[in-house]
Amino acid sequence: MSARADILSAVRRALKAPPAAPDLIVAEAAALLEDLDPARPPAPADPVEAFFAKIDDPAFAASIERIDGIRALPAALRSYMARHRLGFRLCLQPQEELRALSWAGFDLHHEAAPDEAVALAAGRRGISETGSVVLESGPDSRILNLFLPFHLVLAVRASTILGRLEDHAEASAGLPPRNAILMTGASGTSDIEGSYVRGAHGPRFLHVILIEDRPQGRLEEVRP
Repeated sequence: MSARADILSAVRRALKAPPAAPDLIVAEAAALLEDLDPARPPAPADPVEAFFAKIDDPAFAASIERIDGIRALPAALRSYMARHRLGFRLCLQPQEELRALSWAGFDLHHEAAPDEAVALAAGRRGISETGSVVLESGPDSRILNLFLPFHLVLAVRASTILGRLEDHAEASAGLPPRNAILMTGASGTSDIEGSYVRGAHGPRFLHVILIEDRPQGRLEEVRP
């Protein structure tokens, strides 16, 4: 008998077996989660510094800078847009904490076009293990605003940075959003003839602005 036939026979036998008791399923699931530490990477001593270092690595397809408080966000974004000669037309994700800031001098709109130059959104949290920013859909969080722009700028509060992916799973154990995205660097692919192409499935450039909002937070050098 072939390996394929063996597998299909096992599936047929399992389908004919009575379903497992709910208590047994719960117990087996709990057993899988026991003693996970040997399989996990060590937790970083400072998740925020680890997150910054991960994205700041030249091998990572993104850039990062740090600001002292959310009120400095418009000025930091203006500097980024001027540095890249993007003008000051901005697709602003209509999140309340962003709309409350002063955007004098910007030409704002809230729906990204297919040829959008730059958009800004606030991340739900960051994960230092992978350098990912967690983005969630909602009435004020439009998914297309995250994928259509050429440059995507994500604001992330330092107080939300977690160490490992499992920490994010635990923090999201409540009612999940309809869409949750872990954005790790800019979009890229090597599917076409083995040539690396940026911006294939999303933003070509990803820039993270880390908002230092922890007690006794220390503002360090701002990196372009």
